[in-house]
This record gives sequence, C-alpha cells and structure tokens, in this order.
Amino acid sequence: MSVEVKNYVTGEVEEKLYASSNTIAKGTITPYTVLKDSIPEGYDAVAVSVACSQDSEVSFYLKVAGKQVYANGLNTAGLAGLTEETLLLVKIPEKKEFEVGFTNINSTTDKTVNWRFRVRLFKK
Repeated sequence: MSVEVKNYVTGEVEEKLYASSNTIAKGTITPYTVLKDSIPEGYDAVAVSVACSQDSEVSFYLKVAGKQVYANGLNTAGLAGLTEETLLLVKIPEKKEFEVGFTNINSTTDKTVNWRFRVRLFKK
C-alpha cells in the first residue's frame, strides 16, 4: 500500500465558507440539496467542517463526485451545533462537484436548518 503525502504548508491555501438557512419540507427522506459547487482546476480541496442547528429528525448529507459520503447521513442532533464545527476532512478532487443536503423525517412539520460548510482549497 502506498500513501501520497503532499506538503501544502508552503503552498497557496484558500478557504470558502458557505452559510445559509433553509427550510426542509416535512417528510423529505431523500437529501434536499442546499449547496452545489465544484472545485476549480488547479486545486485539491478538503471539506473541512460543518456546523448546523441540531434536530434529531434532520440529517446532514455530503455528496462528492456523485457519491454519498455518509450513506445514512449524519444526524444533526449528534453534531456540534452552530457555535462549534464538526470536522469532516473529506477530500474533494480537482474539477469535481460536491453537494450538501439535509433530510427531515418529521411527517408533520417543516424544519428550518441554519448551517455553514467550510472547504479549503490547496493550489497544486
């Protein structure tokens, strides 16, 4: 097994912070996309962290290059909340798309989710 280690310390690093508030409709069992973006050419990226309002009926999803990272989502009640961030450390390859989404299993009430999502871009 080989492991590729890159030294990004001396390179150019940029950070993108996405944030919003979205209403997730009641009974949303497939992830409702609240963010869709892609990594620019010439960069590697890492999804660093997520922060969001906590609710046991809402789950966070991250899709990278068309594949769900967390098959069953991350229940937001178990995440750090809005004051702290939960580390993700998921690599997003150059020119690949990523999506952030939420589900709401409550069958009677829409849920408002306040969230932020942090991505670091490393110049190749």
